[in-house]
Amino acid sequence: MSAVYLYPPGLLKRQTFILEKLPAIDPRLHDWYLGALLTLRDESNPDRVSLAGHGLREVSNELMKLSGVQESKFSLGREITELLNPWEKVQEDAKALHGPVRETCLWAISAVS
Repeated sequence: MSAVYLYPPGLLKRQTFILEKLPAIDPRLHDWYLGALLTLRDESNPDRVSLAGHGLREVSNELMKLSGVQESKFSLGREITELLNPWEKVQEDAKALHGPVRETCLWAISAVS
């Protein structure tokens, strides 16, 4: 006997479509996806976006595993770290300048820092 799922009103057609397909793949995926959608709708929760994002990431990671797709090795943290060293050098180099060029560079750096 297959489970019967009741969905909250107001879901988009594509959300309902996905919810209807996920139990056949893995019932946990259905629950995680629905949980993410419900969490995102809860405007009283100030952390709703990050919590929903976590749930959706779990769904996508599990779908990748089940489908045999290799997980991305991309790391935003690593990318940011690689940008910081040159940025710190730009800041130091600007301090060595003189006159209006220095002031303009320091102002520009402070505007984006």
